[in-house]
Amino acid sequence: MWRCRVVLSVVAVGAMVWPMAEPSRAGGAVTLLGQSETGAPRNTDLIVGGNVAYVGEFSSEGRVAIIDVSDPTAPNLLAVYQSPVRSATLDLKLKGDILFVAQQTGGVAVVDVSDPSHPRTVTFIRDRFTRGGIHNLFVAGDYLYMCAQGSGDLLIVDISDPRRPRLRAVHSPAVGYAHDVTVVGDIAYLANLGSREPVERFGVFQLLDVSDPRRPRVMAEHAYAGGFCHNIWPSPDGRYVATTDELCDGGHLRIFDIGDLDDIRQVGEYIAPGGESASVHNAVWVGEMIYMAYYTEGLQVVDVSDPAHPRLVGSFETWDGRTTLGSCFGGAWGVVPEDLGDGRTRVYLSDITTGLWIFDVVVE
Repeated sequence: MWRCRVVLSVVAVGAMVWPMAEPSRAGGAVTLLGQSETGAPRNTDLIVGGNVAYVGEFSSEGRVAIIDVSDPTAPNLLAVYQSPVRSATLDLKLKGDILFVAQQTGGVAVVDVSDPSHPRTVTFIRDRFTRGGIHNLFVAGDYLYMCAQGSGDLLIVDISDPRRPRLRAVHSPAVGYAHDVTVVGDIAYLANLGSREPVERFGVFQLLDVSDPRRPRVMAEHAYAGGFCHNIWPSPDGRYVATTDELCDGGHLRIFDIGDLDDIRQVGEYIAPGGESASVHNAVWVGEMIYMAYYTEGLQVVDVSDPAHPRLVGSFETWDGRTTLGSCFGGAWGVVPEDLGDGRTRVYLSDITTGLWIFDVVVE
C-alpha cells in the first residue's frame, strides 16, 4: 500500500479513490490530484509540455507512455511511442513539438509530437560518442546537452534544425564522468559521478561557461567526500546549487554556496525523515522550494528560503514496496514542478512501479 498521512478529503481518480496527503508537521500541503499507470513494467524519467506528460520505460523496448494531463484528476493514456532502437528510455526533454528520448544504448531518438496521439520518429542521434548510451539530457535554446553513458563526456549538439542535429562540442570532465546537466543562462551545471571505492567515495560537480556552446569553458570544479553526485540544480539567483547523492546508505540533498567560485562551501543538507538508509534521486529548485523524487520516500518538498536550513513542508509516498531495479532503487524517479502563478505549484512525478502522479503544492 502507498503510505501517506490521511485526512478526510479525497480526490476521485478514475474508478479508484485515493487519500489526499495531509500537510506535513512543518506546514504547507501536498494534495494528490491524479494518478495513472503507464502499462510499463518499470518507469523512468518524465517531461511535461502542452498538457501532455511523457514517461519513459525501463525495458529493452525503447518505449514512452504519452499521457493527456489536461484534466489532472483524470490523466488519460493517449499513445505509446516505440523507438526504432530497442533500449531503455532514461531521460526525455522537449523543444516545442520535438521530443528527445535518451536511450541506454545507441543514442537519442528525435520525435515529432505535434500530434501526441501519433508520435513520429524524425531522426536518431547516433555516432561514436553515443554508442554506450545517453543517460541524461537538457535543452537550452538551440542546443541539446547530452551526458554520454559510455564515454562519460558531455556532448553539445546544435538542434536549431532538430531534423539535422549537429555535434558542436565534446567536454570530458577531468574527474568522474558526466551524469546529469542543468543549463541556466550561460552556465551549464554538470553533475559528475565519481568513486574511488573501496578506499574513498566522492562527489564532484562543475560549472561550465557555455556562452558559446561550441567552446565550453570550466569556470569551477568542486569535489566533496562521501558523495556520489547524481544531479544538480541552481537556485533562481545563481548563488547556490543543490546536488543529490544517489547512494543506498543515506544519499541525500546537499546545498552549496557558489557565490565565490574559489571558495565553494556546503552550507546545508536534507535527509528525508526515516530515510537514513534510503536514497534521493532527482531534485529541482523553483522559487524558495526544492522538489525531490526521493526513491522509496516519494515526493519530498523542502523550503530553502534559508539554504543553510532546508525545512520539510510536504511529502507524499508513491512507492508500492517493490525494488525492481535492486537495492534501494524503488519508488520515485523523476519530478517536474510547474509554477501556476497563483500560489500553487503543479508537480508531476514518475514512480518506477506505480506510474505517473500529479499533485498540487500550496505553501502558506
